[in-house]
Amino acid sequence: MKNSLIFLLLFTASACSSGEKADPQLEQAAAVHEEAMKIEEEARGKLDSLLQLKNSINVQGRALTEAEQAFVREINGLEGRFQAWAESLIEVPGYEHDHDHEHGHDHHHHGKKAPEVTPGHMLNIQQEFRDSIAVLRQEAERLLAEQEF
Repeated sequence: MKNSLIFLLLFTASACSSGEKADPQLEQAAAVHEEAMKIEEEARGKLDSLLQLKNSINVQGRALTEAEQAFVREINGLEGRFQAWAESLIEVPGYEHDHDHEHGHDHHHHGKKAPEVTPGHMLNIQQEFRDSIAVLRQEAERLLAEQEF
């Protein structure tokens, strides 16, 4: 791992100092990563709304209906998958950055350091992350639309 980090730093430094253009596939991977982060922001807002709804259901002074219990379980499952997505997020080498959000709280997905992969593989990885968060956003939208409470 230490050798990988040293190699990555040397590679980045040599690419910057030599004036060579960055790999087009890595640039595309970084753009896809940014797109995923925008989708994540939208999904996070929807999930936050669902969590508020879940909390309001849970604090009622009566036993929950079967439908309410099922709805809460779906929200819990979505929240767990969202957290797993955020924890597995990988940064694109040379394009690392903090994911600061305007609404004042950290989502704990600063991204893992990238494994040693080809630029094409990194692009595929980023596309998978983008597609996965898009599915989570769609599920959050569905739950918000279906909520009956």
